[in-house]
Amino acid sequence: MGDGMNISTVNELIQSLESAGELSIKETKVMALAKAYQQLAAENVALKAACGGDGSYRNCPACTFSEYIEAPETPVTDRIVAGIKADEEKTVLNDLLRHLDKIDIENLSSPWELSSEVVAFVNSRLLREEAK
Repeated sequence: MGDGMNISTVNELIQSLESAGELSIKETKVMALAKAYQQLAAENVALKAACGGDGSYRNCPACTFSEYIEAPETPVTDRIVAGIKADEEKTVLNDLLRHLDKIDIENLSSPWELSSEVVAFVNSRLLREEAK
């Protein structure tokens, strides 16, 4: 996490919050986030250990073949990624709707003009993403 929190800082935060007694709404949310961070870190450690850190295939020199290693389940990671994707999809959809609101749809000469506006919007989003 760069210069931010590491797992020991998160553990200290959790201990501090747990010993504080009754938590405010904000502290409760911080506690939930810290525990999710712990669980995510544990899953990632397990994932790296299971894959040997070298990808999805494990070589077996004695057997002269490579065995495909199926990644272990990581439900917390999956939920976080799904949430991020859903938020991004909502953002893109809202941006598209704002873009379309600016267009005078009633004066378009054909449905293809509207379609080309959508394509132009999507292409501009893709170009922005590639530039990041």
